[in-house]
Amino acid sequence: MWGTFEKRLALGAVTLVWLCWMTSQCVWQMWGHRALPADTSSPNAILPIHRARHILEPFATNIPASFSVAKDMQNPFYPNPSQPPPPAPPIITRQVPLLYQGFYATSAGEKRAYVQVNNQTLVGPTGTKIIAGYFISEITSANLTLADASGKKLVLEFRTSKSIEIPL
Repeated sequence: MWGTFEKRLALGAVTLVWLCWMTSQCVWQMWGHRALPADTSSPNAILPIHRARHILEPFATNIPASFSVAKDMQNPFYPNPSQPPPPAPPIITRQVPLLYQGFYATSAGEKRAYVQVNNQTLVGPTGTKIIAGYFISEITSANLTLADASGKKLVLEFRTSKSIEIPL
């Protein structure tokens, strides 16, 4: 009688033979050959078909030459030079009235200005943001100087209303 090892060895050998046979059948069928020769004498005989053609077609060198781009199609990666770019949206601005109403000094010597912006009074020292990027840069009894980040200065005289145009 066979032992456990001999049974496993025999089963492994049978499995290996079966696996080799299946692999050879798959290879023969994939490359269009038949394991048995086809009978071509009868008119109803099926001739071998080249079944690997659909696998190899994407790798053919003549495929990219057969593609053509439609003339009226817009390419998402390159702009079409015949179409002008869309117009930029208009900058929406508004007029804001400013009024310098004076200042006071603290016991430490720091000056704080009163500025009326749209009927709202703001009180702040040098460096306080007033509106739309303008901040207080200098406080005197006759003038208040506002500056923006680019260094542009705007001088407000005491009790004289001045309107500035700011973007929304």
